[in-house]
Amino acid sequence: MDRNIAKQWAARLRAGTIKQTTNYLGRVDGSRCCLGVLCDMAVEQNIIPRPHPYVGDDPKQRGTLLYGKEDITLAYLPKEVINWANIDSAHATYPGGTHPSLAEANDAGFDFPHIANLIDENALYL
Repeated sequence: MDRNIAKQWAARLRAGTIKQTTNYLGRVDGSRCCLGVLCDMAVEQNIIPRPHPYVGDDPKQRGTLLYGKEDITLAYLPKEVINWANIDSAHATYPGGTHPSLAEANDAGFDFPHIANLIDENALYL
């Protein structure tokens, strides 16, 4: 993973200004999963457009956000973000640990500061 992006991502997760959510990149209430925070960074760099609310028929997904330009998604990194951040997978996999990806660690209840530590420790492998 790009080291500068990894440092900025970890710093945002540690800042304590973003409410954490699970299972989706983001929600219309402003909450994000760890991958959603990275997607917001990509939005700020004009890599992908601003997310838009899900408007489909699935009631479980109401209130969630869609990210991406060509690869539009609710729950994993769009290809544009993967390429920009030079990250290996859509779920931010890393070696070892009790959870094989940052997405799974987030959804298992690891808080943002803990995930930031995982990014610091595994940026070369992400």
